[in-house]
Parts: sequence; C-alpha cells; structure tokens
Amino acid sequence: MNDPSDKASTSVKTSRRSRILIGVIVLIAIPALAAPMWIANSSFRDRLVNWVIGTPTLIAESQSGSFGWLSPLSIDGLQIEGKQRRFRIDVESIVAEKSWPSMLMSSPELGKISVVKPHLHMTFPLGEIGEQSPRLSPTFSAEITDAALTIGLDSSEGPIIDIDGIDLVTRVRETDQGMFLSIDPTTLFANQTLSAEFCRDLLRLINPSLKDATEMDGEFSLSLSKLDVPIDDAASLDGVDMRGELALHHVVISTNNQTLKGLAKLVADSHGQPMPPQTRMIKDSRVGFALQQGRLYHEGFKFGFPDIHPDLQIESSGSVGIDETLDLVVKIPRLDKAKQQDLGPVECRVTGTVDEPRI
Repeated sequence: MNDPSDKASTSVKTSRRSRILIGVIVLIAIPALAAPMWIANSSFRDRLVNWVIGTPTLIAESQSGSFGWLSPLSIDGLQIEGKQRRFRIDVESIVAEKSWPSMLMSSPELGKISVVKPHLHMTFPLGEIGEQSPRLSPTFSAEITDAALTIGLDSSEGPIIDIDGIDLVTRVRETDQGMFLSIDPTTLFANQTLSAEFCRDLLRLINPSLKDATEMDGEFSLSLSKLDVPIDDAASLDGVDMRGELALHHVVISTNNQTLKGLAKLVADSHGQPMPPQTRMIKDSRVGFALQQGRLYHEGFKFGFPDIHPDLQIESSGSVGIDETLDLVVKIPRLDKAKQQDLGPVECRVTGTVDEPRI
C-alpha cells in the first residue's frame, strides 16, 4: 500500500523542478527579449550595421536605433563614410515597415523602407571602395524624402552639383547583370525659378556657357525617366544609366562665358553682323539628356541671339564629361532660306574643356 507521505514528497519534488525549470526559462528569456534593445542602445549597434554593410573601407556610425521584436526596425543619425573621405552619406532616419525578425524571415526581400533627409557627398575619382564581404544581397524599395546630392571633382574648387529637396522612390533589385539601385520615374523640379546656383551646378553640364551666368530670368522643370546604378561597381560612373528631360520656360540669360563669346562671334560673322551683347534667349524647349560612360549627353538644346535676328534658333547636341571635357555639335541655321534649303545649317564642333573651349 502506497504511503501518503511518499506521494507528498514526490509532488513537492515535481513542483520544485517545475519552478526551477520556469526560473531557468525566465532567466534565458529575459536576456533574449532584452538583447535587441540592449544592442540598439549600445556600441554594438554600429558593429552590427558595419557587419551588414560588409565593406571594410566603409565605416558606419549612428546616434540611436530601435530593434524591437515586434516594432519596425529603425536607425537615426546614420553616417557612412569611406576611409579615403571621398564618399559620405548622412541620413536623418531610416524606418523599415517590418520588425527585424520579419525581415530575416522574408530575406532577401526586405519590403519597404522610409529614408528621411539623406545627403550623399561624393568627390571623383572616388578611389577604391573595396569589395563587399559575402553577406546578404537584400532587395527592397525605399521612399526617400528631402534628399540632397553634392558631387565634387579634384580639379574643381567647389561642387559641380549641389542640389537638395528631392523626393523619390528607389528600388534595389537583382538582375542577371548583378544588383542594381533604380529610381522610379520622377519629376525632381517643376516650374522652378531659375537661379545662378542651378546654372552653375546642373545646366552647365548640358550647356557649359551657362556656368558663368550673371543675370537670368525664367523657369525650368527637370524629370528623370530612368536611373540604374550598379551596386557592385558604384565607385565608377561607367555603368550608370540615367535618362531624363530638362524643360526651359521663357528663359533669358546673360553670361560672359568663353564658349558663348566664341559662338556669338562665329554666328555674327556668318551673318555679317556685329558681335552681339552677351545676352541670349533660350526658347521654350525640351532637352533630352542621358548619362553614359561618365559623360552627360544631350539633344535638342535650343537658344538664340535676338540681337542678330529674332528668328535665329541655334541647336546643340553632344556630351560634357564629368571631367568637364567637351564634345558638342552646334547647328546654326542660315537666314537665307534658299541657302538653308540647299546647304542646310552651318555645323561646328566644340571640343576642349569648359574653361578652355575650342570651336
């Protein structure tokens, strides 16, 4: 016959074992649950970010983060900089739509990410960024708000491009040619007032004579129809494919640029007129452009010298390199309609550099 005291003793031992087991589970669970929060608020946060980036020559730092089990992953005050200090990106905040466990489960597709106020600084040549260690190759889409871009050259005292206030949607996708960063078609500027800064930073890459604009009036619009950047070769512009359109609305510009002076003299001489003042009108025109192999190509840039003839409309096409070398073709119509019909426009080629053009 079983002794009641034995049953009681067995029950006590079982209860004690259960309590010990629960205690062990709690002791394991609490650190496990708290670990992401601890990482997000310690120096291990930056170690984790650098591990994910996986490029030894890029160093990432951040101010704070949130790596909750259920809440969306976020990082604030992120800065990624190359050791050669020729590449840097500053980001106010990055917020994913998913928590980090959900992102791991859906990897390599990470879903949507919101990026606020990123500012990309680049000085060409970028130098060696280094190969990425074999980590994840994630794909995702990012909604970018209030972005800025600053690009400089060793040969230039200041930035050749310095723009801000850009909103766009980007996607990282995998193709047969590798990983690419793409931008959805977007309008960067719509009917914006023309400024000296815009002429200096962007328009000069399409028409170098606008580099030294002193007086201007009118508006412009700028849109991108395509932008693909190979992530595996981001340090070079050779693989970048960018296409878009620049629209100029009733623009009048005055400049003393050497390219314009030479062209004005050529136009005046070909029409038997004195050299006009350095003022010209850019007709309402839409200029298609494309960045290929490190050169910005354009077609359909139309302008005139109303002091020579009100109907004179000149058209340029060709390319300007990031190194500021020129390879342009300028078509000047003949005012004599019979000659224009028989011989077509006068064509001249512009080579050299932005500062020292050769016509």
